[in-house]
Amino acid sequence: MTGSQTNETLSREMLINLLHETQKENHDLHSESKRLKRRLNQVTDDPEDEHDSSDDEDDDGASKRQKIQSQKPDEDPHRELGLLARKFASTEMLWLRDLNKTFDTVLDEKYQEHKRFTSNKRRLQGQLRALLSFLPDKYHGILNTQTVKDTFRTHMQVQRSNTVTRVRSQCGQAIFDCSIEDLADANRRKIKFRDAIGWNESEKMYERWNCSILHENGCKEGNSDLVFRSQTMLRCYAAIFFGTNAVAAFRANQFVGRGKETVIGVWGLTHTTPGSIAMCAVITRWAVSEDYYLQEYGKRTMIDWQQDFESYLMYLLNGIRQKKVCVVELFQLYDEIFFPGTSSEGGHGAVVRKNLDDQDAEMMDMLNQGEEIEVDDRQSDDEEDDRELQVDKGPGGSGRESTRGGGTVDQDDGSSGGGDHGRSGSGDSSSDGGDHGSNSGGQDVGRDDD
Repeated sequence: MTGSQTNETLSREMLINLLHETQKENHDLHSESKRLKRRLNQVTDDPEDEHDSSDDEDDDGASKRQKIQSQKPDEDPHRELGLLARKFASTEMLWLRDLNKTFDTVLDEKYQEHKRFTSNKRRLQGQLRALLSFLPDKYHGILNTQTVKDTFRTHMQVQRSNTVTRVRSQCGQAIFDCSIEDLADANRRKIKFRDAIGWNESEKMYERWNCSILHENGCKEGNSDLVFRSQTMLRCYAAIFFGTNAVAAFRANQFVGRGKETVIGVWGLTHTTPGSIAMCAVITRWAVSEDYYLQEYGKRTMIDWQQDFESYLMYLLNGIRQKKVCVVELFQLYDEIFFPGTSSEGGHGAVVRKNLDDQDAEMMDMLNQGEEIEVDDRQSDDEEDDRELQVDKGPGGSGRESTRGGGTVDQDDGSSGGGDHGRSGSGDSSSDGGDHGSNSGGQDVGRDDD
């Protein structure tokens, strides 16, 4: 067997082993998801829908089948909470530190956001507030139940697993400009990429900020004007949120579309979040590291990935709060590339549209200051007199109008009275048509694997 054949055999074996490991992990997560679905349905069921244990088994089964058939897909509480947990992992917090404690934590009214990352107690408060602001109100009352905790733990893990599979296995070649073999083997990843992800040879450790793979133009030292702007990281962001084809579109300077079955389409995202950038920075570095699995602490690299994520998030949140130009412009960059023309409400890069908003306000001010058409008072009086008349139509099409005082006035056929009735009827029809046509169809539900 030649050397090239040996390398090809080894590469195939590595890929097969990686596939088997991924399949086993997905099978375990699927089983846990089914178990949690049953438990969550028990927690969120309306007590009025519960059946007495003395009910006939056939009646109970028929009632359950009827309930399932009448329930719309987007009303499934387990599915909705699972999707929310996945979205939370990608857009808010890649991990929750001390998840059970977070869900059991009581809000502290003295909490100060700018001190969020100064102690573990404050971290829990920050995580809890992030959850409460993210989740619909209907989940707030059951937030500390074990079922909700387990659902979040499982589905956040599912999202992390799907994300790293997409970045390293499905899109890695296009994102990192390397071969499949480079990404399939841990030692090859270490040799090829460790300097780019922050390896400090003198200290024998990885640094979280001095990473050329995160900086525009390959800058090797931390730089606030360049960090999180590398082409590699932008490609990674495109792959995570827009799908495998988006990387090629981004590299070709084409519009990165928002399909209904992409993560963006399923979750209805309209702007870049601090958590999504921090998450993407971690995934970009991890994907070419020697670690086999994405965990809070890398077993081979010895990198505290969770701490790195929180450091990136702290940097971005502080920059937003302090309105630092470098951070505001960072969100502008991402919004211009990935969310052009979408709603700016709630977006940290919304200032990119500030000038246009100011122009709208100026035009509205000029409109309000403009001259108005003067209405003829005599015309108004005539209309009031018309409303006071009572029309009594005759058999020949003509009629006699009687005044309130009892006098009568002759009116010829084809008078303007018919026109008034026609206008009224037209207005009613138009109004009804507008009301019926104001509602559009239902919302598409995306796939779980995005």
